[in-house]
Amino acid sequence: MKIKKFEFNMFPVNCYVLSDETKEAVIIDAGCFYEEEKQALKRYIDSNNLT
Repeated sequence: MKIKKFEFNMFPVNCYVLSDETKEAVIIDAGCFYEEEKQALKRYIDSNNLT
């Protein structure tokens, strides 16, 4: 199990992406407010080939 933590939003919100060797993932509390935050999350998912 791999856990990646992001801190998003003007009021810090912890966002977690959990994934495993199958490349399936779950996002917990995305909380993305700014476009840059959405893009950072998307880049992480894309660069790790997660679904």
